[in-house]
Amino acid sequence: PNFGITDDTTALETNEIYQLSFSSSSPSQDVTLGAPTEITITDDDVVTVSFGSLTYSFSEGAGQSSGINISLSTSIAQALNVTITGGPGAQPSTVVISGSDVDSPVMFQAGDVSVPLPNFGITDDTTALETNEIVSIEF
Repeated sequence: PNFGITDDTTALETNEIYQLSFSSSSPSQDVTLGAPTEITITDDDVVTVSFGSLTYSFSEGAGQSSGINISLSTSIAQALNVTITGGPGAQPSTVVISGSDVDSPVMFQAGDVSVPLPNFGITDDTTALETNEIVSIEF
C-alpha cells in the first residue's frame, strides 16, 4: 500500500526519516519476517532572499537608513544567515560621498519571512547642489 507525503512549502527542513518493519504474520509458523527498511524524505523547497523593494531613497539629513527589509519567498524551518554588502562604489569625481560602506549580517529565525536590515550611517555634509549618490547593496 502507498502512504501520503505532504508537500509543504517550508524550506531548509531537515530530512524526515521513517522506518517500516514487519510486526506479525498469519500464519506465524514457518514464516521469517525480514529486516526493517528506512524511508528518507528530503526537502525540495527552495527559498529566495530578496530586498523588500528594488530602490530606497533617503535624505542626507536623515542621518541613517531605515526601513530596508529583507524578505524570504517562503517560511524556513531553521535559522538562515545572510550577509549584506555594498556601498557608494564608483561615483563621479564631482560627488561628495555621504553614505558609508555596508557589511552587515542579517539573521532569519525559523518561521521568519522578513527582517529589517540594520540601519547604516548617512553623512549630512554641507555641500550644496551636489548630484545624488547611489549606494548599491547586495547579498
